[in-house]
Amino acid sequence: MALPTRLPAGLIDVIRYFDLAPWAVIVMILVFYIILGCVLDSVAIFGAGAHWGTAPFLSGGSFDRASTETIILFMARNDMPVLAGVLLLVGAVAIIFSTATTFLIVPSTNITRDIYQRFINPHASQKSMVLFQRLTIVALAALVQLEGVGYLDNVATFPQARGRGMASAIVSRAIELARDSGAEHVSLFADPDALPVVRMYERLGFREVGRLASTKGPVGTVRPGQDG
Repeated sequence: MALPTRLPAGLIDVIRYFDLAPWAVIVMILVFYIILGCVLDSVAIFGAGAHWGTAPFLSGGSFDRASTETIILFMARNDMPVLAGVLLLVGAVAIIFSTATTFLIVPSTNITRDIYQRFINPHASQKSMVLFQRLTIVALAALVQLEGVGYLDNVATFPQARGRGMASAIVSRAIELARDSGAEHVSLFADPDALPVVRMYERLGFREVGRLASTKGPVGTVRPGQDG
């Protein structure tokens, strides 16, 4: 077998060079993220056990939950060789950027296709749509930077686990984390027809402040310091 005269420079080149099927690419990406997630989780668990009682995780005799979110950064800086620490940080940053990209691309695509192309410019060229979507991504990223507001998304429990207070515990914990992070309000969307869910949010202090025509769902908000 002859050696390649030019090594693949990126993922697209790799796919073309090895003639990978789409399903193979998806499997590779899933395996990569599963391995990366397991490595990061293992480091976080090991670090939490190794530094359970040390500063900055133990402050004033009590456990500082907000500081525990920096355990991977702490481990990369203090407990790992330079190369391993750099690779760990690169992996963590990759996951952050991947998540942020997903949250930005999905709504920007909806806005571009469902609003811009459908109502504003039905005959838009591919170039103008790409430009509009890029501008939309920038605008959405700017909105995400609003300070003092926490957003709670995708709270769900399996049917067999409902009625045990798990959802209430998850939402209460999320409100605590938002308060520790300095958020003044926490917002979420709820289905108005799911009355048990709406009542649960109301018990936790959420109040309906509006509805979206596209989803017909109430927009709830609560101050993290309020009692439900």
